[in-house]
Amino acid sequence: MLLALSSMFVGSMTVSAQVEIELTANRIKNEGTGNGGTRSPIEVPSASIDDHTFYINESHPDYVLQVVDPDDEENVIYEVLMPAGVNSVVLPSSLVGEYVIQLLWDDWRFWGYIELE
Repeated sequence: MLLALSSMFVGSMTVSAQVEIELTANRIKNEGTGNGGTRSPIEVPSASIDDHTFYINESHPDYVLQVVDPDDEENVIYEVLMPAGVNSVVLPSSLVGEYVIQLLWDDWRFWGYIELE
């Protein structure tokens, strides 16, 4: 009886549909030439999205998360601080369509495309 009940609950559980987001890194502040800038490679964060929940899959510094119009990158539609230690942000359910998502940190911008339904 207990086994039958447990299999009923397992069968009705929702399976997560996280979609990996391919992020690209761009330096947004030009340090110039000489000894001022770092030459080591930057580590691009691993990110995914499930419905309207954005996830970063590892520890990270404070990021500014922006959702941007893909046709006008000056048009920031949504912006929020994603503090270190917080690995998910729920985006507004009113956002529907294709967007650029970007994480801003220090001299860097990590960006990729998302589609929200």
